[in-house]
Amino acid sequence: MRHIYNIIALLFIACVITGCKSSQSTVSTTQAIKETSAAEDISFLRKVSDNYQYAQNITTKVKFSASMNGESVSLSGSLKMRRDDVIQVSLMALGFIEAARFEFTPEYALFIDRLHKTCVREKYEDIKFLKDNGLNFYSFQALFWDELFCPGKNTIGEGDLTLFSVDRLSDKADITLKKEAKPDTDIMNATSFKWTSDSKTSKITQANVNYANGKDKASLSWGYSNFKTFSRKPFPMTQNIKIETPNVKVNATVTFGNLDNNSDWNNRTALSDKYKKVSIESLFSQLAKQ
Repeated sequence: MRHIYNIIALLFIACVITGCKSSQSTVSTTQAIKETSAAEDISFLRKVSDNYQYAQNITTKVKFSASMNGESVSLSGSLKMRRDDVIQVSLMALGFIEAARFEFTPEYALFIDRLHKTCVREKYEDIKFLKDNGLNFYSFQALFWDELFCPGKNTIGEGDLTLFSVDRLSDKADITLKKEAKPDTDIMNATSFKWTSDSKTSKITQANVNYANGKDKASLSWGYSNFKTFSRKPFPMTQNIKIETPNVKVNATVTFGNLDNNSDWNNRTALSDKYKKVSIESLFSQLAKQ
């Protein structure tokens, strides 16, 4: 059970602390990039945004598998999301014991260790990297909902599409957040945000956030596949998350069950006094000693 806890806890730490600074390996291709006009780019980006979900709630059972530095774990659980409000991920051990819960709201990121009665609850503005670079709940929401995002913005509207450039290939399009759209910080200047979209369907099939500054490198890759129609829009029923830093390599796959638009659930997790609050730094230090 200890290795299950280690992987889940480190996945949370990686997502919150390094999850949006990331090193992208270069993928070679023999396909010719098609030159397109700004108007054609905006037209394509409109099609991408037209794939966004109408549903305000998404609830489902999930199967979660992850490997980290030679250890692996498979768990079942549930996912509950309410647009612009909350993302809740509950992971079960042995099929019936809630081992851990992640909860992201616009105000905080929460990790609950049910097995050891501890929790981490941090405001985004208290996490220096996120604060300095305009990353918050809405960045995580876009990753889970398979959407474009821009640091410092809660939504991407029609007027924001000019913040992205498009490189068209025969079967895909690479969408890149322009340099001038990012906060002018040293970290952001070393960070790239890129999405891969299917040229025909305009579905986003992968998001990459990559950081490289000399030997300091990290990467986040979020893949989307097995699309099914939900609320008249395509939704990826399989999401693959890869996080890589010099010390940690995590590969996680989330497989969704039947989707529902159920709104009858608690959107905030209440904790009793039995839970001890710890910092992300102390949690990471504890794990490093094991």
